[in-house]
Amino acid sequence: MCLWVRSRHHGDPERRARRAVANSNERRRMQSINAGFQSLHDLVKPRHGEKLSKVGLSLSVCLFSLYILLDWSVYLCLPKLSEYAVA
Repeated sequence: MCLWVRSRHHGDPERRARRAVANSNERRRMQSINAGFQSLHDLVKPRHGEKLSKVGLSLSVCLFSLYILLDWSVYLCLPKLSEYAVA
């Protein structure tokens, strides 16, 4: 036999209101993150028919940023990336 035990605060309107606000904040936060990824996805054109995950998209952006940094470091006489490596 399964017994359903209710919390004594289960019906507390104040608790439900706080939970609703927290859920709304989390939903807004996730929408903001997803909008950022969509903006990145619009800039990074995957191969035809390829769908990038958030991790794949992040990796592509990181690699492209590294490529740009290395390419421009030659023209701007910036220190080599290896000089920042921690031994």
